[in-house]
Amino acid sequence: MDLTAARGRPYARSMSYTERITIEPGKRGGQPCIRGLRITVQDVLEYLASGMTEEEILRDFPDLERKDIRACLEYAADRERRIMARPIPLPPPGFDELSTEEKVEYVQSLWDRIAANEEEVPVPEWHREVIRQRLRDVEAQPDDTVEWRDLRDELQRELRERKPEG
Repeated sequence: MDLTAARGRPYARSMSYTERITIEPGKRGGQPCIRGLRITVQDVLEYLASGMTEEEILRDFPDLERKDIRACLEYAADRERRIMARPIPLPPPGFDELSTEEKVEYVQSLWDRIAANEEEVPVPEWHREVIRQRLRDVEAQPDDTVEWRDLRDELQRELRERKPEG
């Protein structure tokens, strides 16, 4: 392959990985899988990274196709591109000097501000289904649930109790 000719232009997309990579909440912990199979993108990437050839992978997993392996690579490249395109902002000045409890409170207040406009928070459909199922569980057994504020207060109390004297 002549990489010199390809320099300066994005890689050609002969197919879309979204046609082959699926995410289902109940399958492999919601990890991206190949065509609904129980083989994850991570599995395939790890096989390739360990030195297995495409032929070896296809021989060991007859349900896979060569296009599935390419889709895994495309998925990984796209994910890396999206992650690297967003610079991770540094915490605001003074954040590192806060106590752990103050940091948790700060992060909680940021989340509260984001969640105040929940229609702007991107939520994939599989996550919506997990939330719907959890709400059904709460409705079925309301006595087995704990309000977030109560849980947060309990966690903060435990954090304070674990804090070393000094």
